[in-house]
Amino acid sequence: MTIISPDARTPPSVAPSRRRRRGDHAHATIVDVAARAGVSTATASRALNATARVSPELRTRVVASAVALAYVPDPAARSLASRRSGLVGIVTGDLRDGGTAACVGALQPRLAAAGYATLLAVTGGHSAGVREAMAGLVAQGVEAVVLIDCADGGATSYAPPGRVLPVVRTGSLTNAATAGDIVVDATIAGATIARYLLDLGHTTFGWVAPADDRAWWTTALRDGLTAALVAAGGRLATAFAVVPGGAAVAVRAGLAAGQALPSALVCADDRLALAVLRALAGQGISVPLHVSVVGCGDGPRARQADPPLTTLRIPADRLGEAAADQVVARLRGEAPGRRALVAKLVLRGSTGPAAARD
Repeated sequence: MTIISPDARTPPSVAPSRRRRRGDHAHATIVDVAARAGVSTATASRALNATARVSPELRTRVVASAVALAYVPDPAARSLASRRSGLVGIVTGDLRDGGTAACVGALQPRLAAAGYATLLAVTGGHSAGVREAMAGLVAQGVEAVVLIDCADGGATSYAPPGRVLPVVRTGSLTNAATAGDIVVDATIAGATIARYLLDLGHTTFGWVAPADDRAWWTTALRDGLTAALVAAGGRLATAFAVVPGGAAVAVRAGLAAGQALPSALVCADDRLALAVLRALAGQGISVPLHVSVVGCGDGPRARQADPPLTTLRIPADRLGEAAADQVVARLRGEAPGRRALVAKLVLRGSTGPAAARD
């Protein structure tokens, strides 16, 4: 587990406001934020304080000013004044995933504009890593924690005595989500894929996913897909379980074993879908003439595939923004409210009408 502090501060002996050059936003101060917003320094400070009561219009104006100037408060000064750290922890499994990186990229500046610095913990995707990360972040004095696509690992149990530690989970969660979580409903996403393919005339479907994958997202995506197919008279004909050799190996092995190729293959993520496209091309099977392929994620490679990949687009940036807003609301003492976002199916060349079959 690695803890990274992306908001490293200038040593206290060097006053950022004295170092800042005109037009250099890297060291903007609260005075600059106030001047840009047309308010007093005290008013700007109250607007950026998660516990202060100001009008929504004023808070919006000051936050917009802070974002424009890339203003990040000094947590040490804030801690001395309020006996609070001004730190929010972020825990995630792997930043190499484009969606996770986008979520963090939207989350951090929104929290910064509200007056919070962040500590980022990368766990490697292991539950033990989540527990270790939580213990480390609490030891650093974080006031709240955002978990991105990982279980909480008993997160609330790490709160210091006499303190409530707000924990906001975000990502591809399902019915396991609780009040306060910011989620993408994978069950609805699976049903969306099913209805689209059924409308194209497909009646037999394949599912491509890791053989031992029990992730909430994967399970719920398949559940939503299957339920919609059953309701419409379609069927999930076969599953190409991905073994350590990868999706291409699984597809080739299935074909070699005489498995009938469904008219549409739905993949748990884009990485698998791209491997499937390569495997089918290697077998001389045309996409989408003979089989349609759908992925999940909509990373840059999806658009560059041959043919370009039809896939679910997860609103990662909106997840990050909503999670930040939830954290700030929780730290103001407001009751949590679950929010579900909708994944969008992006249509490209890897899907088409079902081919006529004898």
